[in-house]
Amino acid sequence: LEKRLKEMNIEWDPLWTKINQVVLKTLYAVQGQVVASPNSFELFGFDVLIDTNLKCWLIEVNASPSLSRENQLDYRIKDAVVRDTIRLAAGPSFDRDALAAALA
Repeated sequence: LEKRLKEMNIEWDPLWTKINQVVLKTLYAVQGQVVASPNSFELFGFDVLIDTNLKCWLIEVNASPSLSRENQLDYRIKDAVVRDTIRLAAGPSFDRDALAAALA
């Protein structure tokens, strides 16, 4: 998306900021209804429409977005989502024995 918009001479950074604002405002609005679980995480899929004036509109939020892949675009996008999700959720690797020894 970023590459295509830049090819259309649309500034990416201000638009990405607007998309982030839509996501953050949505999460803020429902923060009391999203159950926090310290041993898990949830992936949300935000569908955002960008109109001709570059205004961002929230279409829907998927609590369990489909990660099935049916075509090349699906593979490119969803493989990156899975890779990024694992990178964020897994955290840095560490030596558990060294940690246990340090805490003993």
